[in-house]
Amino acid sequence: MIHEITHAVSSDKHGKQWQNRCLKAAKQTDKMGRKSLAKAIRDDVKMFQNMSPPPNTEMIYQKIRDLVLVTEVETEGLWPYEKIIKYISWEVGLDPEEIEKRFKKCRKVYDSAVEDY
Repeated sequence: MIHEITHAVSSDKHGKQWQNRCLKAAKQTDKMGRKSLAKAIRDDVKMFQNMSPPPNTEMIYQKIRDLVLVTEVETEGLWPYEKIIKYISWEVGLDPEEIEKRFKKCRKVYDSAVEDY
């Protein structure tokens, strides 16, 4: 529950701001004498710290191309751009708006991939 509550006060999914807020909660939990809960919170943060490296441009654009192909071939039809960006955002831990802000050619890559397939 603490994991989810900290999302309410941080602007990133599981990034530094969220991690710092969780660690602050763990520190407070320690002060309350709830050592096992504090450890669980810290373990949760460690899990996200040990995940794959942050997304880069080529990774995001390749995910878009891959999802265009996979959704066209393996589902009932091609996913729209917005659904692909939302899926990628969930996968890499960024908001869809953040992905489009940081990786400005997402729409162009999507449109090109659609034309190719």
